[in-house]
Amino acid sequence: MIQEIHSNFSILKPEFEEIFSFLYSNPELSFEENQCLNFLCDKLGKYGFKIEKDFMDVKNCFFAQIGSGHPKIGLIFDMDAGYEGHTKANNISSAIMCCAGIIMSQIKDKLNGSICIFGSSGESACGTKITLLKQGAFSDIDYMLSVMPYIKSYENISTPSSTSYSIKFLNNTVDNISKNCINKIVDFINDNEDISIYSIKLTSSLRDALLSIEFRSNKCLSLNKFENNFESFLKSVFSHLKIETCYYDMPYCKMKNDDMLKKIMITNLKQSGIINFDENKCFDFPLSLGNISNEVPTYIAVVDICEDENIEFDTKDFYLCTNSIYAKEQSFKTIEAICLSIGNIMNIN
Repeated sequence: MIQEIHSNFSILKPEFEEIFSFLYSNPELSFEENQCLNFLCDKLGKYGFKIEKDFMDVKNCFFAQIGSGHPKIGLIFDMDAGYEGHTKANNISSAIMCCAGIIMSQIKDKLNGSICIFGSSGESACGTKITLLKQGAFSDIDYMLSVMPYIKSYENISTPSSTSYSIKFLNNTVDNISKNCINKIVDFINDNEDISIYSIKLTSSLRDALLSIEFRSNKCLSLNKFENNFESFLKSVFSHLKIETCYYDMPYCKMKNDDMLKKIMITNLKQSGIINFDENKCFDFPLSLGNISNEVPTYIAVVDICEDENIEFDTKDFYLCTNSIYAKEQSFKTIEAICLSIGNIMNIN
């Protein structure tokens, strides 16, 4: 299997260079990943993957599968960028996962199971993988692999936890909800130093008004405690109004790296030449992947892609770094490690 992976990689390398170049040159905002969606789906379709666009009715998400039966191994990544480009290096993770899938497609007759690729749109805007999870997208997946490109200076940064809340004011339109009501809610939230408002929106139907709020915090326990306090606050302050409250999204959960997958991936990352890989590195709250890891055995490979340690994560300089020779070398080694890991799980000789 190792020789087949090396051989196919050499043959396909020009194709992979094109994929990395295209994704780097065409960053797109959340739910606007049209070029990325079509480009990757065309590439995967060319190599025999069955494609489903707008997967689970989520705009610009896609699902691609090759092989049949179990084990079903999921490869998942985000596609969206920010206003300054791929400052979180989603272009790298997208390219790595799709290239790994393409290599494995060349030995599809030996696959003892299925490879399922999930391209997630809009992650930065609303944690789309949570939506897919709630709709059962991963209920049949046996193992999930992902990759996070990073820089060493990212070590002390944690991805915030998040939860969304809706307050429906029954028999009240927006015009009837006073600014004082909204200000009381905002003031209560702002009095909690660990909590911040990510978004807040007041809308109205013919009879009811709906206030939608998303909270974020770098401390998951603070967020969980706040949820209970917020519920009590609403009941006491708005006892004169008829309201309904609802959490309409999961909070971002603590990441659970699967030990078996971790052992397989670390062995193969080192075998592939990533000798400086930090096997103990694991970020606690990697956006909505943490939720998936509580449902499906998951491992996220955290791979350094930048030689200059002074560059900061989630900046334009980090985005520019994703096109460096070093980043591509690390990416190509990671592709090999993922392919070897899939082979190990499927017992391919």
